[in-house]
Amino acid sequence: MQLWAHVAPYSGDELINLHAIETFYATLDYTTENFGGFPFDPAVSSGVLVTWFSGLLRAAGADLYGVRVGNGLLVTVSVIGLAFAALRRLAVAPPVAAAVATAAWFATLPLLSAEQRVSNAGELWSFFYLAAGAFFVRTRPAVAALLWGTAVWWGKIVYLPFAGPLVVALAAAGLRERTDGLRHGVVLASAFVAPLFAWMTLIALRYDVATLVQWTQAYVAFVAKHGFDVTQTYVGSGRFEGWSFAPHWPDATPIFDLGWSVRLRAGVPLAAGTAEPAGDDIVAPA
Repeated sequence: MQLWAHVAPYSGDELINLHAIETFYATLDYTTENFGGFPFDPAVSSGVLVTWFSGLLRAAGADLYGVRVGNGLLVTVSVIGLAFAALRRLAVAPPVAAAVATAAWFATLPLLSAEQRVSNAGELWSFFYLAAGAFFVRTRPAVAALLWGTAVWWGKIVYLPFAGPLVVALAAAGLRERTDGLRHGVVLASAFVAPLFAWMTLIALRYDVATLVQWTQAYVAFVAKHGFDVTQTYVGSGRFEGWSFAPHWPDATPIFDLGWSVRLRAGVPLAAGTAEPAGDDIVAPA
């Protein structure tokens, strides 16, 4: 894991995500100057469900290398724990379940990119919550829908085409098997969109209703493109005037703002959190 944290290539998403969660902890606004600093920028496609731990590690003083090691440890413990729980549900003995879960995870690692192993990318964490929801389908279907919604709205929007049909299928099963099937479906739908509405409420409280309306328009355009690859013509207004999907890398990238500096070169392996600048380096001031 430490080796992967050392040699994993620099990722723009990794730094954008890190800056977004640092900004959120400091200002209660999930955004980054790399995209223009728009309120709760929809173009930051990995949500707080994915980045919260990276932000805590940075606030505790960790450098980028430490953040990567911490993320790798959390991913490892979480995935092995989920696999262990699944095996125990199948009545597998605890020692065997622990051994199989651990072996399965480390056997899977070579199939993952180095970025997925140690960085704060949203694909792995959202899939984790998607899988966790399956544990509650029979016993707590509303909890399952809530976890699936969390994976989408606070994780990675690309899972919407997967999580949405799961909720629909669960609601359809309730219509066939329950006397309160319609009410059950409404509860599931409400649980699924609850994280989205909680996020929208935060935006309205942090800014105002007008900003929420502008954010919603940008978010719909983003979901259409990022979730379904449908390009919409979008012209931002108000606080979102000039908003687009493309990052706007400044000469000085204000990513690391908690007391340390680092120089990164795109595509060059990262060694212990630092790399010598060359050519088109991205320089982050302290």
